[in-house]
Amino acid sequence: MARDAAKISTLSSIDIAAAVEAFLEIIPEKLADGKTVQLGDFGTFRLRVRTEGSDTEEEVTSRNITKTTMAFRPGKHPQKFLDGVEYEKVKADR
Repeated sequence: MARDAAKISTLSSIDIAAAVEAFLEIIPEKLADGKTVQLGDFGTFRLRVRTEGSDTEEEVTSRNITKTTMAFRPGKHPQKFLDGVEYEKVKADR
């Protein structure tokens, strides 16, 4: 992908790969700090948590969190592409 991106930009494929690697390191750090990461029209990353219920507000602690996942919501550009995707049923190879 870095080579493809280099063909349509002024950056080299090495520069693009380095920038992507930096994003892959920075995004989880920002999410861990409680931030939402917005990448313009591309989309938004945020954390989602699953929790166990509690009977009272006082019983709610971080121990109630059972799972944390990273969620991505596509922005305008990727969503436009996804809205145009067509699907067809294929036979499974057995």
